Amino acid sequence: MFVRIYLIYHWNISIYVFSRPLDLLILNAGVLNPTFKLTEDGYEEMFQVNYMSQAYLTVGLLASMLTTQSKTPPRVIAISCESHRVE
Repeated sequence: MFVRIYLIYHWNISIYVFSRPLDLLILNAGVLNPTFKLTEDGYEEMFQVNYMSQAYLTVGLLASMLTTQSKTPPRVIAISCESHRVE
């Protein structure tokens, strides 16, 4: 299952509008599908889930992260896995 790009945009807006504090973002989405498949947005599935969705989420949440008052600066952590090595 993958996330539509417009759903990420709407989720980002709701976080910003409701002024939720956000000082840590952990990116851990990933899909490994050796079969070529296009998403409803028209992008290759692995590219959209593994790269585009995380970039959209991060950029969309930057305003919330930068306005959150905290003793430490906001952090974005991107976690990857070893799935690309599966044969």
